[in-house]
Amino acid sequence: MLIILWAGNKFKNLSHFYFSLTCLFLGMAYLHMGLTSPDRDGLFLWQLSRFSFSAAGVCICFFILDFIQLKTWTRKFKINLAVLSLVAFAGILFFTRESIYEVKALFFIISKWFLGPVMIIIPLILIVDFFKSKRKESFIILVSFSITAITAFRDLRFDQNFIEAEF
Repeated sequence: MLIILWAGNKFKNLSHFYFSLTCLFLGMAYLHMGLTSPDRDGLFLWQLSRFSFSAAGVCICFFILDFIQLKTWTRKFKINLAVLSLVAFAGILFFTRESIYEVKALFFIISKWFLGPVMIIIPLILIVDFFKSKRKESFIILVSFSITAITAFRDLRFDQNFIEAEF
């Protein structure tokens, strides 16, 4: 849907594109939760899930940077190529792991050094943008992302201890 909106804007507003990529990767990440059962817990689903969470982190960063008008970062070819290369490298790392334990260990490293800081930095960027530009959209995204970050930190805490979260 967001890609259609992006096309409707004649491909000018990259925020729609970055947000649609975020939604795509998050959807792929949550496939693991919907398709896993005690008798079916495949390595590929783990690889796809953890890679997709990592790629969604990159996409949400680009969405936020484009949203707050830092287009000098999001529109530079070299930066996009470098980030795309890192995402591809992460994909290679995830999809070459040979056990679920290795996938979890790799995700632990990525979540500690990338996803965790992203979930702290993005709300800070949005707070600065809100006070600087007085846009209510920044506040709405800040509240939404902060709720998501809090729940993600909870999940990461369980995931880093290799504990399955239960309600």
